[in-house]
Amino acid sequence: MKTIMKAPATMPLPCSCLSVHSRKQQRGAAAIEFSIVFVLVFAVFYSMVSYAFPLLMLQSFNSASAQAVRAAIKADPESDDFVANATRLANEEATRQLSALPAVITSRVSVNTTVVNGTRVTVRIEYPNYSGNPVIPVLVLPMIGQVPRVPDNLMAEASLMP
Repeated sequence: MKTIMKAPATMPLPCSCLSVHSRKQQRGAAAIEFSIVFVLVFAVFYSMVSYAFPLLMLQSFNSASAQAVRAAIKADPESDDFVANATRLANEEATRQLSALPAVITSRVSVNTTVVNGTRVTVRIEYPNYSGNPVIPVLVLPMIGQVPRVPDNLMAEASLMP
């Protein structure tokens, strides 16, 4: 015995049969959904870009301070002017290392070299008041808040005993 399949009693209406009012409502819903998704996607993208630059700055500060300390221990610890020579060598190397950064950053960066009793050389590189002078503009996004949220002072420090 053969089974014959019957077509369903009600067929879905084609899209052209939808009322104009219903399509306008759908456009409005799509616009609202797009605006919500856009804000979220933009916030994620802007966060990635705006956090990457301060992290790059911190990595540059860490590298420059480590290289500056290494340069400072080239000074002769037995000489009378060891502190002055070590400080000069460290500051020169830190400045050379930071020269790859844009001038707007290097103009605000402070390099402090400390030599304690000829036994420890410490180099501290700091970008003070980042929130007052941000490199990437800070945005305040709805439902998310301030982007990026970074500390006020970006700082790196390296120490070494010659």
